[in-house]
Amino acid sequence: MLKIQPSHTTLSGAAYFNPKTKKLVQYIPPQSIAVIQHKDIDELAAKALIYRKVKAVVNIRTSMSGEYMSSGTSLLLKQGIPVFDVLSYGEETGKNKELKNYISEQLRHGEVCIINDLYLYKLQNGRSVQLAKLLKYTEEIIQLKRSEADLNSLNQLQQFAENTLFYAKRDMEDILKPILLPNIHTLIENKHVVVVTRGKGYLEDLLAIRPYIERYSPVLIGVDGGADALLDCGLTPDLIIGDMDSVSSSALQSGAELVVHTYANGRGPGVEEMSSNGVNQYVSFPCLGTSEDAAYLLAYEAGAEKIVAIGSHTSMHDFLEKGREGMGSTFLIRLKIGNKLVDGKGIRFLFAEEAL
Repeated sequence: MLKIQPSHTTLSGAAYFNPKTKKLVQYIPPQSIAVIQHKDIDELAAKALIYRKVKAVVNIRTSMSGEYMSSGTSLLLKQGIPVFDVLSYGEETGKNKELKNYISEQLRHGEVCIINDLYLYKLQNGRSVQLAKLLKYTEEIIQLKRSEADLNSLNQLQQFAENTLFYAKRDMEDILKPILLPNIHTLIENKHVVVVTRGKGYLEDLLAIRPYIERYSPVLIGVDGGADALLDCGLTPDLIIGDMDSVSSSALQSGAELVVHTYANGRGPGVEEMSSNGVNQYVSFPCLGTSEDAAYLLAYEAGAEKIVAIGSHTSMHDFLEKGREGMGSTFLIRLKIGNKLVDGKGIRFLFAEEAL
């Protein structure tokens, strides 16, 4: 059991809350307090918060559970950004209302909050109103969580493998059969295709393959926020595919064809995202698996000669950080695509000097 140490931390700033960290980092101003709902903060989320220069992170969920080795919390602390978990809330403890609803009801964007002695307050009508009791992460707590993750690693691997095999067997027929493609205009047949996903090291790997892109002029597909990575590198995506929940408005307006990944019934969060953004020029692609899986399948079924994956999710750690407990669809799709798929994950290490 964690022992809560007395804290002399006192800081204040405008607070911003979004249950999806990848959305919050699109607009939170520098030197703000980021209030998130993100179990086991992953490396990408931490780097995005660091890039936005937030002052502190308050997490409604557990920033580092010890279920597996998540690295985001440690990265934030190394950059001098304190991380707090909400333990209880309100003037009284033991309330049953869900924390997310409580925070969203009590906290308006840009409202000034104060963190003092393990409590979160907001300023209201000239007085401090207590919102939550906090746990502050220290190096001691992080080491304890790492030890827990080490002890859980074998059991976690077993559960992950069993989940992967279960869903691979269940979905095998649907994934391995030919899939009806969406009506797109981008020509893919007999061309090289680069699929960019927001995975570990995706931006550095994309920069490392610039000579290849300049030589072969491949079709460029951005999976959700991967489209913004292409734009950041001076490249224009030909296609953007995904749930569209982490794509900037500039990417949506870049001229790329938009393909919304949906469930088999044609519904999905991407449809609502497009509607809320006032975008109606898109096609739907019903497909099992992740949006990354859907991008590979689309390129393969459209006759791509080679598919180069940047920022791919392939390890147990990759999937656990995405909140997925297995990789059945990814396993099957990689079997189906075979040697057409070239995984560029980590290619930056082979060309370190050139990439710099």
